[in-house]
Amino acid sequence: MPFDSGFGDGFGTGFAREGEAPPPTATVPDVVGDDQATAVSAIEGAGFEVALQFAFSDSVEIGDVISQDPAASTEQELGSVVTIVVSLGEAPSVTTSVRRFGMGFN
Repeated sequence: MPFDSGFGDGFGTGFAREGEAPPPTATVPDVVGDDQATAVSAIEGAGFEVALQFAFSDSVEIGDVISQDPAASTEQELGSVVTIVVSLGEAPSVTTSVRRFGMGFN
């Protein structure tokens, strides 16, 4: 029998209280490599919430998903949060920034 915290919160271990059905779950879709809009649509369509994070990447196109948590194909509680990291493209270098703003170095 799963441990119950005794506070009637149903948390403690993540198990349902005795006599209650476990919360409904769904499979997390694989969105790594998808563009942000497609990824958000797939995650929300599967019944999850989306949290966005952004990071520079030398290997992933700007706007595409670098990673996700939890991993694809895992069973998670409906309504839980899936975090995706979206590429900002290559990190700018000082030289690139100076040239972009016309500050010399012809």
